[in-house]
Amino acid sequence: MHHLLALLLIGLTIPGLGQASACTRIPSVETSVTVKHCEVLRRGQVIAGLQWEIQQMVVQPPRQGSGDLTLSLAMITEQGEAVAWTQPDIGTPSAPERLATPRGLLIRFPVASRSSGRTLDQIWLRRAGLGSWLPMDTQSWRGEAEQRLRIGESLTLSFDLELRPLRARGRIARAGDQPCCPGGGSYIAWLELGEDRLVLIGFSQH
Repeated sequence: MHHLLALLLIGLTIPGLGQASACTRIPSVETSVTVKHCEVLRRGQVIAGLQWEIQQMVVQPPRQGSGDLTLSLAMITEQGEAVAWTQPDIGTPSAPERLATPRGLLIRFPVASRSSGRTLDQIWLRRAGLGSWLPMDTQSWRGEAEQRLRIGESLTLSFDLELRPLRARGRIARAGDQPCCPGGGSYIAWLELGEDRLVLIGFSQH
């Protein structure tokens, strides 16, 4: 119960769908593809000075003959500039969570599927003092964790992250398993908040 009280749920403002507005530019995307059209579908505020928006853009890939692609992006912006983003498919943002830690303020911004409600991806940000928000890498620990598995085993793509204690829970797949039915049991990965990533400090299989 105590760890639930430590999480502050921040309300979201959700304008109507399909509201045309200028998209926040993402330089790294624009250097890899040609953006032909972009529209902001929804936009809201995370906390003072930090906003979120869902973009839908039509892009032309660099390879000729591959046709246009339609992408949806969920992003966090600060002072009109993109801080972090993820491709949410048909996702919609959930209420972000904010937690004070010894390394600064941590925000988790889940993006969930509209149809199932399951979290598809999430953006983690950290800020120390009055500095800028930094995106956190929440995936790289998986590579080190898989080195601790038996031959032929791997971590499934989906996993659940908890803030307090900071840990990940998921399933282990064996060679030949169907995607629906991993047969290698479950795991808990104990994590620590690093400078720009979640760091693996412990791992157990069950």
